[in-house]
Parts: sequence; structure tokens; C-alpha cells
Amino acid sequence: MLYRRFKLTALSMLCLQAFSNVSATEKLSVSPVDNDTLAEVQRLYHLTEDQAITRLAAEVEAADLYRRVKSMELIGYAGAWFDPQTLKLNVALAELQDVKRAEKMGAKVVRVNWSMKDLEAVVTDMTSAYPAIQGAVREMYIDPQMNRVVVGVDAKDISESRSQLSIYRDQISIVAVEGVSAFNADIRGGDGIIDNQVAAPNAFHCSVGASTVNGFFTAGHCSDANNRIYSEGSGERLGTTVESAYDSIRPFRDTAWVQAEDGWFPKAKVNGYSQGIISIPAKWSGVSAAPINTTACRYGQTSSGPHCGKVSQIGVLIQMSGGERVKETTKVQGSCSNDGDSGGTWLSAGDYQIQGTNIGGDPTGTCPGSASWTYFQPIAHHISAYNSSAGSVLTAHGARTATVSGYLCPDPAHSGGGTYICRIANYNSQGRTFVNWSSSATVSWFTDDMISGTCNNGTMVTVNLAVNNPYGTYTRAKSFACPTGPVP
Repeated sequence: MLYRRFKLTALSMLCLQAFSNVSATEKLSVSPVDNDTLAEVQRLYHLTEDQAITRLAAEVEAADLYRRVKSMELIGYAGAWFDPQTLKLNVALAELQDVKRAEKMGAKVVRVNWSMKDLEAVVTDMTSAYPAIQGAVREMYIDPQMNRVVVGVDAKDISESRSQLSIYRDQISIVAVEGVSAFNADIRGGDGIIDNQVAAPNAFHCSVGASTVNGFFTAGHCSDANNRIYSEGSGERLGTTVESAYDSIRPFRDTAWVQAEDGWFPKAKVNGYSQGIISIPAKWSGVSAAPINTTACRYGQTSSGPHCGKVSQIGVLIQMSGGERVKETTKVQGSCSNDGDSGGTWLSAGDYQIQGTNIGGDPTGTCPGSASWTYFQPIAHHISAYNSSAGSVLTAHGARTATVSGYLCPDPAHSGGGTYICRIANYNSQGRTFVNWSSSATVSWFTDDMISGTCNNGTMVTVNLAVNNPYGTYTRAKSFACPTGPVP
């Protein structure tokens, strides 16, 4: 833009001079940095706390200057970078005309041979004139500090690449690059997946069921063991099916688990599509089974969601169209299922507890209407089969010791007449969780959320609660006089 190319007047030069003379205190004043960030900066650069604070302040100043420099269209501009030694912004220039202009802004000018436009032209020329090298190239970028185009290739391709690109030898640097870059992304229930090795040559489209520490659960018929799984959205490799029970011994449970590749991060979330992103609750480890006649909703890549129905029956043996028999499924009335929804998440409608992974519908392909029946494999079967290798189902609680909500001991509404009851509303956890109650008095019975027993008038009762999950044990003890009054 030519209107920005102008000679500096005496007034504008004075303004630049004034800017460069701003006091160090004013320049280095930044918003307070949180302790975690400060600790990371210290670790990353091996600095003391004071050095880290000074560096961050200088980085802020350099970023402001960098923003201005990029907008100035300096003649011969070849990039810029922060110098951690001088705490200044270095600006590379291939021409002399704007050296003073950059210096007046507070930058340190570095003379180079090639401008950014020169190097960008090299990139364009290489990618168009030498398409044969594209298969070998892992990465390519302009490094302003080197004043070269860096071409990263596999080590075995370095010699051939140097030969093919020798015309650019003064402007490029060919280096060996290990590995292949991949997208970093989250894994969520309901998102689409593909197994290209099933029913070849056609891809088998399915959905994620539930995220675990090491990957995710899905339907067994979505993949065979050792097959590669890809993301429907990006096409990037997502993981490898470690175990699949599909058609192993008839009847079978339709379960599988996929180990995530590096760069993919399982999350305690479900793609709720029109509902947005749903977090898996910590209550009951997020996997409390819904009883018959309650509502469950399904989410999957093809028909999105929610698609809800009534839990009609549990423990159902079904025969699929190909003759396969699947056992211990849950039958749902009023929902639907399309091709590609298999393996997707079923949640309880009221509190988003994971119910299981989608098997299919009868008939299929009915969304957005409803099928006669749909079926899912309860999540408990995945956990039972693969917990030791796949890891815990992820919840909002995270990898920490369980907690409890609504602790009452004794419960005044239900204790009296020599009978005591202690209870919790629920525990909050991630992973398999076990509850144990004990008492110094007689124990009549106990469940996960309650203990009941009897005691004698005038005695003290001590009740102990222990909640164990993969990350530790929560304990609580309460002593009280035996409740002898009337039960309310």
C-alpha cells in the first residue's frame, strides 16, 4: 500500500525518538502473571523468578513493537524475532533505506541477504516447479534468524532433495525431520470415526462411545482388533483397536476399545450436537445405569442427537441381520439409529450418566423419525472387559480421590428407636469405585449410599465410611449416641 510509504518528517522522527525513550518502568509494566505460568517460564528457560518476570515484561514490549513493525512495510523486511539475551526485538532487513526508521522504533536491526518477499518466492517456486519432492517434505518454513527457507525431510531423502533443489542452495537449508506431524485434538463421545480396514474397500463409519484414560470405548462391530481408526472430521489417524469382542463367541457382547494415538486427548465430554458439549458428571463415576421406563438419549455422527427413547428392557439377547447374536443388551423404544451411529454414546436424559454404546436399530435408517426398537450395549460390559487396559471412563471429577455429597450420620429423618441410618447422597469419582461402610454397633445392611444397624440405649456408635477409586481412598468417621427417640 503506497500511501504508507512516506518520508519521515522531523515531527514524526521526534515522535519515534520519544517512544524509544519511554522509561524502563513504563515499558516493562505488565499485568500480574499467575503462579502456574511463572513456574512454567522458570522451568522452560531455567530462570529465577525475577528473571522470568523481567523476560515476560520484555516479551510483551517486543510483541507490541512486532505488531507495529509488521504494519510499517519496511523496505527489505525479512522477519523479526525476540532476542532472549538482549531482551530486544531483532528486525532483519535486506535493504538500508529503513534501518534508521526501525532503530528509532526501538528495534535492533540485523542485516541479511534476502528479504521476506525473496524467500516467499523461493517457497512458491519450489512447490510448483518441483512437485516430485512433495512426498518427501515433512515441513517447510521461512526461518528469519537463518534468513533461509528450511525444508524438513526424512533423513533418507536428504541427498536426493539437495540434488533436486541445488539451484536454491544459497537460500534454503535442508534438514532431517523425525516423525510426521499430526493434529492435536480432543476425543469426545458421539464424534465420528472410520475403520478403513473393515469391509474393504469401503470405510466403516462409526462413532465414539465413551472416553477413557487411554482411548475410548465403541461398538465391537465397528472394528476388529489391530485395525487402525481414523477421525471422521480430519482424516487423521486416531488410534488402534486393541480389543474387539465382535462375533468372537456367539452370543457375544458388542464391545471394543481403541487406544488413542499421541496428539489425541480423550476428554470427559460428549458431542451433544444441538445440545452443545456435554460434560460427563462425577456423580456415581458417570456410569450409573438407568432403570426400565426411564429416558435415555443417543448421540452419533450421522444423525447427531439427541435422539431419545424409553428404556424398555435390559439384558436382551438379539440376533442381527447377518446372523450374529449379541447378548445382554438394553432395548429402547422411541429412538432411532442410522448407519454411522454405531458405537455412539447413550446417556440418561436427566443427569447425563453414560448408559452404553449404540448397536443399531430395527429398522435402521429411520432418523429423524423413530425405529421400532434401538439397542445399546451397557457401559458396564466395556468396563468389565477392558478396564485394566483402557483405563477409567473419564468424568468431570478427574484423576483424584473420590468425594461424597450429602453426608448425614446419623440421618435424623430415619434414625430412632435403637436403629441408626447413615447415608450419602452420592459419591463423586472417576473410574471403578467401591464403597465400604463399617460400624462399632450391629450392622443390619448397607449399600453404596447407606448403612443401617441397631444399637443399645446409652451406647456410642462409630460409623466409618471408605470410598476407594483408582486414585486413592476417601475416609470419614462419625461417632454419635445411639438414637433412641421415636423415628420421625
